[in-house]
Amino acid sequence: MTSGTPSAPPSATRPRTRRAARWLKNRVSIVAVLALAAAAAGGIAVARTNPSRPVASTAPPSRPGAGSPVPPPASGPTQHPTPSPTQGPNPGPNLGPNMKPLPGRPTAPTRGRPAPTGTGTSGPRPPGGTGCAARPSSCGYPDATNTGVPAGTALRRSGSVTADKAGQVVDGLDITGEINVTASNVTIRRTRVTGGGDWVVIVRPTAANLTIEDSELTTPAGTPQDIACVLNIGDTAPHIRRVNIHGCSAGISSGAGLVQDSYIHDMSQVPGLSHDVGVASNGGGGMTVQHNTIFNQLDQTATVAFYQDFGTQQNDLVTGNLLAGGGYCVYGGTGTKGGTANIRFTNNRFSRKYHPNCGYYGIQASFNPHDPGNAWTGNYWDETLQPA
Repeated sequence: MTSGTPSAPPSATRPRTRRAARWLKNRVSIVAVLALAAAAAGGIAVARTNPSRPVASTAPPSRPGAGSPVPPPASGPTQHPTPSPTQGPNPGPNLGPNMKPLPGRPTAPTRGRPAPTGTGTSGPRPPGGTGCAARPSSCGYPDATNTGVPAGTALRRSGSVTADKAGQVVDGLDITGEINVTASNVTIRRTRVTGGGDWVVIVRPTAANLTIEDSELTTPAGTPQDIACVLNIGDTAPHIRRVNIHGCSAGISSGAGLVQDSYIHDMSQVPGLSHDVGVASNGGGGMTVQHNTIFNQLDQTATVAFYQDFGTQQNDLVTGNLLAGGGYCVYGGTGTKGGTANIRFTNNRFSRKYHPNCGYYGIQASFNPHDPGNAWTGNYWDETLQPA
């Protein structure tokens, strides 16, 4: 087992990838408000009790205006229009607390989280009674107590890492910077990455079969961010398990992949620019989001969103998750490039933690239950266990 070699991505490629990443992120994020407007018009010890992120206060925008809430769209499938570069987001309430530590602490063994015992499963009723959003782990869902770097792991300080060797393992590092994955069959495990440039982990088109597990991906506490914690710019399908993701405007941006047993929360934003989403796919499909806790405390975008920026959506599964917040809690993949197929939302627990209808506007948009193979079954409210 070998650790990643600290390095920085080649400077010659940085301007192009930055522009591409920012273009992609803007397209990922600005679609929510436009869809609504169109429809309306027609040492680092890994501790589990950490200081809160300093509040980044943002005054609510005037309404209407950039990112202003608009009336919910009419019932039925919602189209996902081509975004306008001038359309702003809807800054939400102040950032809430998170679990990230303050920088500058000495390296020490981690504590507070037992070693992982296996992946979660989804069923007709995930464990627990009502009100699981208050303490997800009490109901068997992921939170800061059962995701991230396992207890007892001593992390070694590192700068940015380029994983450019097939089969490379990045293990036991505390990285300030980023991980740039260019090779296939790379594994990132038991590692914390504190980013803040254009991304925290970037997955290049050559990086097939990436696995990220038992790790923490974050940004400096209290900083406004308009970045993805995991940004996949190719057609690969990374697997992300038991990862604590926070402090980004997009938790995971990837066309396809697996996100399982992970905790995505305490989103960051650049007011007037960011659109925040826990897991986003921009086209193609093949994304499975299973047994995660995803909280978006802002009143814009979503917890899980399937879009058609680069193609139609098909074969996406969202199952057994605990979800709360955003503009709509979920977006279901309809758009201008064609119909959807096999988009399934099953056995999810939707919470009123932030808004009475899960999201600021409601529980779902851009979902057509009549497209072939699409399903909305077994979903229910956290507070009452009544169907959602």
